[in-house]
Amino acid sequence: MVEVEADHSRLLVNIEDDDPRPSHGIDDETFAMIRTSIQEAALEYARRGWKVVPDHGVVAGPNGTLVCECRKANCDGKGKRPHLSRWDKVDADPETIRGWWRKWPNSNVGIVPGTSGRLVVIDIDLPDGPANWEALQAVHGKAPETMSVRTGSGGVHLYFVLPDGYNTCGNTLPATKSLKNIDVRGVAGQVVAPPSLHIKGRQYEWINDRDPAELPLWLFEEPDRPSPAPKMLRNTVKDFTKAVASSPNARRLNISPEVHELAYTMMQDVDDNAILPVGTQRLLLNGRSGDQSAVVQSIATGASTVRFCPARLFALMEDPSNGGGLGLRKRIRSRGVGGAMDWFALSWFKVFVHRAEQVLLVQSLRNQVDLYEWNEVEVKDRKGRSQKVRGSSVKKVLLDALDLAEAATTTDPLLSQELLAKRTGLDPTTVRKALKALQKLKWVRIKKLGGYLQPTLYSLLIDKKRLNTPYSDSTNHS
Repeated sequence: MVEVEADHSRLLVNIEDDDPRPSHGIDDETFAMIRTSIQEAALEYARRGWKVVPDHGVVAGPNGTLVCECRKANCDGKGKRPHLSRWDKVDADPETIRGWWRKWPNSNVGIVPGTSGRLVVIDIDLPDGPANWEALQAVHGKAPETMSVRTGSGGVHLYFVLPDGYNTCGNTLPATKSLKNIDVRGVAGQVVAPPSLHIKGRQYEWINDRDPAELPLWLFEEPDRPSPAPKMLRNTVKDFTKAVASSPNARRLNISPEVHELAYTMMQDVDDNAILPVGTQRLLLNGRSGDQSAVVQSIATGASTVRFCPARLFALMEDPSNGGGLGLRKRIRSRGVGGAMDWFALSWFKVFVHRAEQVLLVQSLRNQVDLYEWNEVEVKDRKGRSQKVRGSSVKKVLLDALDLAEAATTTDPLLSQELLAKRTGLDPTTVRKALKALQKLKWVRIKKLGGYLQPTLYSLLIDKKRLNTPYSDSTNHS
């Protein structure tokens, strides 16, 4: 998250102790350079596909002050108000933009986010905006790094894009509507953009010009949505585990005591500050047609990967604004809250049964790696030439692949040459040869994505015979 504080080193003018407004101190040449750069920026933004508008600019006023060029005594725009009366309806080509700056050469440049590639801008202003934004993230988790601007007043504009399935965003969001000094600019809103000149004598400037990140879905949540305190959540987690322990259906599951014990332990490991994965957030918000029990199971599966609290998830699915909770709400109506919680607790437990099975399978694979005798392996390069790779390197790559699998509680982690090179500390060529060796020895296979083989991606190959037959292969793998 960008730190938001006033940067007085960026002042283009001098501050007089006895004058509430800055003495402008900007010579004509500097003013001309600023105006030229603003027009060039407007043309560049238009090339990006953003809708731009000419805003009233800042000019030298009486007694060494800076004033809005409208020069109205009661002006509340202060270099931010568009010149055009129907600015939100205008699509301008480069020649139109040049015409605007010939007509209003002192203009600042504004961007209309809602019609500029699905942009949404969070305007965090001083003095209370930064603290309120941090408080919001303390509840929901950090917002992603994104395109951002330091404003002329010392605040920050954060540029995001609307998530899929959200076609519009007005000038408020549920999570920010009651927070002081945090505004939203979407449809029917505009923001002043760099390098415009602020009434305080500072120019707007890019903090970074990276691609805008996706707007966090938690900004669409009402601030008063039920969110029990961590201690209450922990107690509720115990209620869920008790529901599983007392459930006859859980006892009837065809699983080993080892799997049952590990699943029961894993489901109690909860992160109170976890954020749902983006795909799970979308499914929770929008739902999908078909078997609603399967929808709930999919949401639970996604939530389990980040150790999301089941009590929080239950409360979110109770909320009628979340389409993914339809199956749970039907059970509440037919069985009551207690019956619905028993059903959901069992669904939650089944997710961890699957995860426990995956962990134990990976651990079994690790045991077989230790039993295996790793010798030098001969492989072929892309041109068919023979190459050899040491058995110790092959084993190291496989053990790191198993570490990834266990951390993700899956036997199908996405194994890339680049990732394994970073983890093992081996050079990429050695890792590539080691993966080819593991493929030859039937420990891994080339990954398929979208129906096509991906030659730099691999997944584990689960050989049931290998798991059930302890052995030490002493042959040379050539």
